[in-house]
Amino acid sequence: MKDKRSAIGTEGEQLAANYLIAQGFKLLAQNWRAGRAEVDLIFRSEKLLVFVEVKTRAANYFGSPGSFLTKAQEARIGMAATAYCEEAGHEWEIRFDLIEVLLPPKGKPTLKHYPDAFYPGDTGW
Repeated sequence: MKDKRSAIGTEGEQLAANYLIAQGFKLLAQNWRAGRAEVDLIFRSEKLLVFVEVKTRAANYFGSPGSFLTKAQEARIGMAATAYCEEAGHEWEIRFDLIEVLLPPKGKPTLKHYPDAFYPGDTGW
């Protein structure tokens, strides 16, 4: 079961990366880790760094893929983003995006991009 979920997640991340590249963003890192914290995708657009969380599901029976993003995950993404900025010497604007990917067993994949979807430490939407 975990291998299937992992494959779905990997496929979703690749679709999301391809989408953002087509939008003119430059991919800097994929699955970048700092301890237990991980950022799925890191992109750059001029001086803007975009940290992207990709949520992929095969079905939306229990809610949209993005509804599975927790405040704890947001906090870990924020910690990883801070570590990345320090390592890269980045001192400009950053943004946290969410991309939902739905990969139905039959049918065409769908993707929804939510720019500036969250900010780690933010307590409300």
